[in-house]
Amino acid sequence: MEIWKLKDDARKALLTIIGGSNDHILFLGPNATTLLGRLAQKYVESGFLQESDEIILASENHLANVRPWLNAASSTGASVKWWLCTNDSVENGIDSMDLDSLLTSQTRIVCISHSSNIFGAIHDVKQICKEVKKKCPRAHVVVDGVAAVPHSFASVSEIGVDWYIISCHKLFGPHIGGLCGLRCALKEIFPKQNNNKSSSMKDDAYYQTWESGTLNFEACAGIKGLGIYFSNLASFESNTVLGFEQHYNPNRDNSALPPGEISVQIKNSTQQSMRLLKHHIVQAYNHIRIAEDSCLNFLVPRLAACSNVQMLRDRASYNKLRFIPIVSFVHFKINSKTIVNECHQEGISIREGTFLANDVFLNSLDLCDGIVRISICHYNTLEETQRLVEVLESIDGWW
Repeated sequence: MEIWKLKDDARKALLTIIGGSNDHILFLGPNATTLLGRLAQKYVESGFLQESDEIILASENHLANVRPWLNAASSTGASVKWWLCTNDSVENGIDSMDLDSLLTSQTRIVCISHSSNIFGAIHDVKQICKEVKKKCPRAHVVVDGVAAVPHSFASVSEIGVDWYIISCHKLFGPHIGGLCGLRCALKEIFPKQNNNKSSSMKDDAYYQTWESGTLNFEACAGIKGLGIYFSNLASFESNTVLGFEQHYNPNRDNSALPPGEISVQIKNSTQQSMRLLKHHIVQAYNHIRIAEDSCLNFLVPRLAACSNVQMLRDRASYNKLRFIPIVSFVHFKINSKTIVNECHQEGISIREGTFLANDVFLNSLDLCDGIVRISICHYNTLEETQRLVEVLESIDGWW
């Protein structure tokens, strides 16, 4: 297969997986951090971002969606405002928990996460974009979807974002990043020397400018495999998944099932030639959600039952938004490293640390220790989640 065709197929597959359209263009790169860095630099080079402008950063953003914009502000003299997820204020800065109060005629860039990699709530990005565009028509919205897309359909063409970033290795695929942007947003930040050509430029010219260096062709091939994997997930049928409905409906009797076990039959005969379509992706994510919710719905109440556990949730928890299956907590008596080590000794992988959160976020939590984070995916079983809880509750000092 010719190299250009391999890259083109990879881009098309990713666009389908995140729900893009012909109005979008997708760039591949080493990772999300590198792509966001290049994006921020384009805003500086193009002159789109100037000294009188303002950048709004959600405090729950991963560092990858913070540092490039702080650098861009430093280069241009633009102001930075923080959209906070807690009541704590930023020292010597402009901040608010209310996004509307931060938006002005000078707002040019708003950077948010679709879902925090610590809090886990899936934000209503569509509503946020409407709010931003209504008050600041010229502003661009940049969304970090890295934590969200393994669990929830991004539906990029419907939510109205200007830029959406993903990491394929978080999405059960190869280690490569994807940056999806609206073509109209792209043309606004293309370097001035190319503005006269931008209306007629072919996509190849954009790719040559953005995808500098040699792409990882093996990773591009892996993205095609990722498309096949989603097609396989979409082929699940409720009558071929033992216990599927029972796990989803807590009122049903689960006694006839092996604990936490879900047996699946996948139609493999046509997947290699199957064209990846939006309805396949939506169906795949429906199946992902049901599998993950069965674990999450067991885990959260058990953690909440321990008075020594403080689960980390943001303002969205009060709005009853859905959560991806990431549960972060601290224990008032047990060091986070101790909790993680105890689980590792039992063959259970959870993590502790700050997970590349920014200083504004971490300072608002006033943590004296790292955060324990439990990450669940659709391939985890209820039985595994039950075993995790057993190990946690057996740690000396848990109760």
